Formats: sequence, C-alpha cells, structure tokens
Amino acid sequence: MGFLPFTELIIGVLNMIKIKKLFQKLTCKEKGKKAEDLAASYLHSKGFKIPERNFKTSFGEIDIIAKKKLTLVFVEVKSEFSKNEFFAKVKVDFRKKEKSLRLPKVFT
Repeated sequence: MGFLPFTELIIGVLNMIKIKKLFQKLTCKEKGKKAEDLAASYLHSKGFKIPERNFKTSFGEIDIIAKKKLTLVFVEVKSEFSKNEFFAKVKVDFRKKEKSLRLPKVFT
C-alpha cells in the first residue's frame, strides 16, 4: 500500500504559492479540512467517487476513501507548509500505516 504525498494530489489543481499563502492564515483544524477538500476535489476531477470521508473504525480513521471502477484508494491527507518542503510519507508513522493496512478489511 502506498501513500500519496499531499503535494502530489494538488499539483495541477491550484498553484502551490497560493496554497501556502492561504494555509498561513488558517488554524490547524481549518488547514486539515481545506487540505482534505482539495484532495477530494482532485480525486473527483480524475474520475474518482468519494464514498467516505473521515471514515472511523475502532482502531483509527482514514481521511478519504475514493473509488474508480474496481479500484479503492485509501487516502491519508497531510498538510504542512514551511520553508523546507517535506514528504508526506515521512509524516505518516508506522502505527498509522499499520492501522491503514487493516482498513480495506473493515470497509469492504
């Protein structure tokens, strides 16, 4: 299972400079919501349906579940902007990855 960096999801949707400026004005909660909205919009523009957002189980939550034909995609959105860019996969720790691997069994 791979995790898509947030920046890859929004390239082509909005200019990164505009996003950075917007995100500097938002609270942490607002940033997370906006990032999830952008990711969902991007996936929708690529033909995915979004059957679930913030899907909760007894062992965790995943931000977006997207579906296109027979493909299910589980998306963990990370949004952080600073002078030094980062890779979102670094922000998803081992525990989150392990929990995410269990999600397909629960969701289907």
